Amino acid sequence: MLRNKIYKHITFEVLRIFFTILFAFTLIAWTVRAVNYLNLIIDDAHSISTYFVYSFLNISNIATKFIPISFLLALIIVIYRFKNQKEFLIIWSMGISKIHIVNLIIGISIVVVFLNLILSTYVTPYALNYSRVILKRSEEHTSELQSLTNLVCRLL
Repeated sequence: MLRNKIYKHITFEVLRIFFTILFAFTLIAWTVRAVNYLNLIIDDAHSISTYFVYSFLNISNIATKFIPISFLLALIIVIYRFKNQKEFLIIWSMGISKIHIVNLIIGISIVVVFLNLILSTYVTPYALNYSRVILKRSEEHTSELQSLTNLVCRLL
């Protein structure tokens, strides 16, 4: 019973810090990339909604690149924090061996690897393909509007 609480606490801390770091890195990289996509509005005359949808669909691509480093940083931070707060000493004095903690970390790592595989194999290709389709439809719509504008200008 007490072991389960300790395992849940360690798992919660690792995953909480992991998702916080992943969110921060992804948000920074997404903002930089979204600024680079402003030429979709300026140069190519796409609508703002197309811009937002296109840049939003690229979040999964960015997040999959930051999952490994975010998890490594989360593990380092949790181990450092537990060591400084003497939580590991308390855990080991309760009779929980180091190998159980290592097995728990390996289990969490396997879950994160499967999350990364699912994102990079299924979600990201689908999202990137859908973003290309949206961009293509918007280009077709933009070219139709340009041809109508040219026709109206010729008639006048």
